[in-house]
Amino acid sequence: MNHQIYIDWIFEDAQNLTTQQAVDLGDHLQDCERCRSLVDSFHNLEAALDQAEMVGPQSGFVSRWENRLAASSERFHRRQIITTFSFVVAGLAILLGVLIFAAWPWLRTPSLLFWTWVYQLFTVYTYLDAAREFASPLFAGSRGIVAMFAWVFGLGLLSELVVLWVVSFRLLTNPRRIII
Repeated sequence: MNHQIYIDWIFEDAQNLTTQQAVDLGDHLQDCERCRSLVDSFHNLEAALDQAEMVGPQSGFVSRWENRLAASSERFHRRQIITTFSFVVAGLAILLGVLIFAAWPWLRTPSLLFWTWVYQLFTVYTYLDAAREFASPLFAGSRGIVAMFAWVFGLGLLSELVVLWVVSFRLLTNPRRIII
């Protein structure tokens, strides 16, 4: 016979049992000595627990717990910083290795590297100058079209987004602390 369902009902609160379950449990307890001894043991345990004196924590328990929590949080934060730093250093090492591998032909001849950088800087300057020449008339023409209020509002909105990003980044990277 499977006693597990009756054992579950024994440890269940009597108010949670349906009337049919209570009747079935009572019938089973009349027939089964093993479950009856379990009920007696459970009632004896409950009585012993009700009569036992409530023991409070030892003196200094809260301060020891707070110190242990602070130390644990500090270890976790330190581990998080070391892990992040390790990933950044490893990523930079890999990036440096790839850059050295890609730039190896230029590193053998420093003059070629110098003239390549001069060419790249001149190209960037040329692109920026072309972008300025293209954007100048747009901004000059938009001063009359877009009111000063819109420029101030847009700049204010942009600064609020920057502050929101900084605060979000700070909240996400700092460890959570429990304040007691």
